[in-house]
Amino acid sequence: MMLSAAETSQKCTANIIENEKTLQSVLENGTAVPLLENGTAEPLLENGTAIQQRPWNILVLALSAPNFAPLRGHFIEHSHTYPQHRLHVCEKLYPENDMLSIYEECCKIIKEKSINICLATNDIAAFIRAALCKTFPHIRGPSFESIFVCNHKYYTRAVVGGTHNLKYSLLDLTGVENGGTANGFTMNFPAIAKPCLSTTSIAVSKIRGEKDLIGYRNRHKQTILEMVEPMHDLVAKFLVSESYPLLKRPVALIEEYIDTSGPNKVINVDGYVCNGKVYHWALSENIYWSHRPHCFKGICLPTSLSSEMEEKLWEMYQTIMDKLIPLGFNNQFLNVETFALANGEVRFMEINPRMCRIISDLFSNTLENGDLLRASLDIAAGTLPKQAKTKEGVYGIKCYLTTFGQGRVGDFIDYDAMSLIPNSSLHFSDDDVIIPDEESGSMIGYLVLTGRGYKECMDEMEIIKNKILKRPDVSPWYGN
Repeated sequence: MMLSAAETSQKCTANIIENEKTLQSVLENGTAVPLLENGTAEPLLENGTAIQQRPWNILVLALSAPNFAPLRGHFIEHSHTYPQHRLHVCEKLYPENDMLSIYEECCKIIKEKSINICLATNDIAAFIRAALCKTFPHIRGPSFESIFVCNHKYYTRAVVGGTHNLKYSLLDLTGVENGGTANGFTMNFPAIAKPCLSTTSIAVSKIRGEKDLIGYRNRHKQTILEMVEPMHDLVAKFLVSESYPLLKRPVALIEEYIDTSGPNKVINVDGYVCNGKVYHWALSENIYWSHRPHCFKGICLPTSLSSEMEEKLWEMYQTIMDKLIPLGFNNQFLNVETFALANGEVRFMEINPRMCRIISDLFSNTLENGDLLRASLDIAAGTLPKQAKTKEGVYGIKCYLTTFGQGRVGDFIDYDAMSLIPNSSLHFSDDDVIIPDEESGSMIGYLVLTGRGYKECMDEMEIIKNKILKRPDVSPWYGN
């Protein structure tokens, strides 16, 4: 019997808390381990104990029960590697609770449990972790201002973007401002509209003309106000609002539309800062169905780019970091969504100041030393992770399981067959009802495929789709 979303959430939270009992605990009120000059990944303490044997009291800032599962699985799988570490979870969820109340609860946990590591798995968690780092100097992580600048899309472009910006303008949702003063953009259409301060893809729309612009304002003004309201008190506590006057205004960013149905590519650039220095992790590529150009096929690694284009992306990444580090960005992963354009230029789409958790399983299947969670814990402990590098001869795709059908999820997917597919997950119960977006469909799950190349992975996908799809006619996997 399938669990409802609420039951799944409760079970996941209970399992995480129960998992604390399976991990041997040695509480310690210590400070983070300094990085050795030789850059070893597991430095020795003065008593000769390796860092895996040093007890970490870890506070997980997942803030929604489904986000606990990947970390819980990681600790169970690797508990023999570091058996003394203990996992703690803040049980307050967002947006049921505002960020300030979650922060205050986390402060209590840090004091009571002698927490020495905080791990953020999503955008809201990154805000709270940064506030905790300010409050508790022994906890390593980025400054609050650097996290805010990354997450507020207008200030990202104004403070960080420089020559790698897309053309952009500001839309005040209390009234449409025709034309733009920012970066010389004069509202050429089509364009993309998105909330300036949000943590999901809600209210992101393609704007085809002035009528769409006015419609966007009317539809989303209240939604955007409701999205940012739970953030206000915490942001006001840790940020000088005079420096960022748009903080409480209902504003959206309008930026130029890049067509990715042809040779322009979307590339995810992942790296991190550890003790003030920038390190590379991996490049991965978004791929789309040719007959459904706005529908995700998945994310693949390695990319199809030339080494010259990859180098340009890393140069842009370094330029972004050079502006964020003076703001206090440190000891944290940074994901940058970018465009590699057909004319050889590179631009960035968004900056996400946290790990790219959604493709952590792709990393672990295609990279040597590709355990994203372990690397994040190492960074939070002040030690440099082992260098991640692509496994020779291995190609991987994190496939998006999407449908354009409307109705019960169980009418489109064979749950029993899906349960037998390794490295797969579903986001809904069979009785949940979905209504797809007309261009991108409804994403209901994932699976990770690996092989010696793209064709081998697609051949495997062909086999799997015949096993799991009840309605192949409404799936982008059909007729491709």
